[in-house]
Amino acid sequence: MEDEELQSSYYATIPGPVLYDAALRWPAMVLYAHITSFAKRAGFCYAKNAALLEAMTRVNPKTGAVNAITERTLQSLLAELRERGHIHMDIGPLPPDKNGVVRQGRRIFIGVCLADMQTGEENFTHENNFADGVKKISPSIITGINIPPYNPHKGGNAAKKRKSKSAPDWKPERFEKFWAFYRDNARGEDRAGAVREWDRLRPDDELIDTMAKALQAQVATDEWKRGVGIPYACRWLKNERWKDCLRGTASQETAPAPQRRYIGTKVVDGEEVDVYE
Repeated sequence: MEDEELQSSYYATIPGPVLYDAALRWPAMVLYAHITSFAKRAGFCYAKNAALLEAMTRVNPKTGAVNAITERTLQSLLAELRERGHIHMDIGPLPPDKNGVVRQGRRIFIGVCLADMQTGEENFTHENNFADGVKKISPSIITGINIPPYNPHKGGNAAKKRKSKSAPDWKPERFEKFWAFYRDNARGEDRAGAVREWDRLRPDDELIDTMAKALQAQVATDEWKRGVGIPYACRWLKNERWKDCLRGTASQETAPAPQRRYIGTKVVDGEEVDVYE
């Protein structure tokens, strides 16, 4: 790891839109705080995965047990923060090293929400992220500015931007049945996200019936009964998880018959017959 990557700032920041995002896991929030700490010098974080994994590692002082995450989990947390709009990533020029050499590498920019709180405008969007000829601008970590604390219970621009619909426009009565079943049998977080994905998907009645059958089969599995691998309803819809059951059925229908191995012959009722294992 380069020395520059290890020079994190004294403070790590978790702004209100990240802290109160119900769709984020706790480790994702902690990772976001590390990213803001590493981003202070350059305006963006260019620490490699090894540095981020080291930052996320904790050792119990009493038992010596190491609590760490895998690189696969790290990639999942970065994707989660990116999907929720809290970070943006691209490949671009990094600050020069001690020899003055400018390298190309991954850059992690702080997302739109924090930029709005500091500058009042969005200066980095998904649309210009990879556009040719567009300068990549980082919403830098600005010091010396008195940023009022975020209060989710009061008004303001941030509160207005986070306001979401509680009911979909597309087939709301079918959605309510889906949501009630998912909430009671799987998990009930992030209804607003589920509403958003339902309106984006706009499933017809035939697809809704297919989704219902698949969901009934999934909640009956041992994994879901134990609470293992159950996604939020919004991600179940976005990732079209009802197809998991369809893929499983198709593989069973098209699976070839098991091959039998010939092991010899034996005499049955005075006749010699082949024997297979």
